[in-house]
Amino acid sequence: AYFHMGKAHLALKNYSVARECYQKISEINPQLQAQVKDYLNQVNLREKADLQEKEAHRLLDAGKNTAVTVRNLLETLCKPDQTPLFYAGGIEILTEMMKDCTEQTLF
Repeated sequence: AYFHMGKAHLALKNYSVARECYQKISEINPQLQAQVKDYLNQVNLREKADLQEKEAHRLLDAGKNTAVTVRNLLETLCKPDQTPLFYAGGIEILTEMMKDCTEQTLF
């Protein structure tokens, strides 16, 4: 039951409650500690990804230069019937811009 509760809270982005549910499993059955560790790791990864996504959207809404540029570059690269050199150059620029988490998340 705690496993399903943990999954439900994870889906609802209630990360602290999800952690509590998974830790309760470990208290009830210490033999499942390795699995509980994996579940807790999933919660941590989801929470980190959620925070990065929120930060990326905040920067995009605030008009951060690189965030807006990435969006504009992607829109430009969607143009059909361009020469291969056009796309290759755009991909090269995009690769250079993917240096931090914000740009990677926006991409």
